Amino acid sequence: MTTSSLPHLPDPTPWTLTKNVLDEAGLTGELHLLAPGARHACERPASGDRLVFVAAGSVTIESGRKNYILQPDTTLRLPAGAVCAVRNHESTPAKVLVVELPPPRPARGESLVMLRG
Repeated sequence: MTTSSLPHLPDPTPWTLTKNVLDEAGLTGELHLLAPGARHACERPASGDRLVFVAAGSVTIESGRKNYILQPDTTLRLPAGAVCAVRNHESTPAKVLVVELPPPRPARGESLVMLRG
């Protein structure tokens, strides 16, 4: 049997691995390992600011109509409500930590006012 007679297999789908590493006092954190060419979309808008830290590799953060290219040891802060996706555009796996901060609290002495419609 020659290799030309073997059926063509499709290219493998780029993999992503995600692990929840923090869920305490309103802070949540996920560690993402992305294969070359893989993309991970955030499942929902953040209720507070979102920090994206690249531990290894180089990734593109897509948020709204903007793209940000992050190198290792760099952090991007996205505002509350932002939706984002992380894409590994390199030929080696990337490690990315995404931390969601809790929504801001009113300053001391301020009170919340509820309006009825």
